[in-house]
Amino acid sequence: MPREILVFRTPGGHLGHHAVTCKYGGDVVSRHNRIRDILVETCRRAHIGVKVEVGNNLSRDHSKTRPADILLPNWFLGRTAALDVSITSPLNPVTLLEAGVSATAAAQATEARKLQANDP
Repeated sequence: MPREILVFRTPGGHLGHHAVTCKYGGDVVSRHNRIRDILVETCRRAHIGVKVEVGNNLSRDHSKTRPADILLPNWFLGRTAALDVSITSPLNPVTLLEAGVSATAAAQATEARKLQANDP
C-alpha cells in the first residue's frame, strides 16, 4: 500500500486532513455534487439558464476542454460562463502554514492550480 494511505489510517488522520479530503469512499465527490446541485438549483430559481456537466469548448484549440460542472450559456452580455466546483481544505499540508495567516489560502491555491491546468 502507498505510504500516505498507511499514515492516514489513524483516527482522524494527519491533523484531520484525511477525514475532510479523502477521495476514497466518495465523501469528497458527494460534497462536490451536493454543492454543485445547490448552485444549479439557485440558478434555476433565479430563472438563469443552466446546464450541468456539459462540455464547455471554451479553449481556442480545445486542448484543455473538459466538462464544466455548471455551464451558464447566456451569463453576461451573451457570453458563456463555465463554473468549476472544487472541494479543498485549509488542513491540506501544502497550504497549512499559509492557511494560518489567510483564511482563503487553500481556496487561492486550488484556484491557481485549476487555472494553470484548465485556463483556455
